[in-house]
Amino acid sequence: MKFLLQLLFCGSLLFLGVHFTACESSPKIVKQTDTNAKEYTSAYTCPMKCVGSGSDKPGKCPACKMDYTLNETKAAAPAHDHSGHDHSGHDHGDHDGHNH
Repeated sequence: MKFLLQLLFCGSLLFLGVHFTACESSPKIVKQTDTNAKEYTSAYTCPMKCVGSGSDKPGKCPACKMDYTLNETKAAAPAHDHSGHDHSGHDHGDHDGHNH
């Protein structure tokens, strides 16, 4: 009987140790609410908008492990506006998509 109690006690300690260690090392998924943060402004964003997510390249969110999706807002943004830029001091040559 004493052996069973010791086994139960050791098993409980092992379970609690693993449980709390795993909880502390797992990333916390927190949704970003600042729409100016990279979670909203990057080319590729996490669908959950997790804090610390967002990239200029496809990949996975470090917090929730979901695949990044193309940020349609950024993809649809107009190209750089050169209308107020003085081009007299330099030559841009022939740029595709740029009419100077």
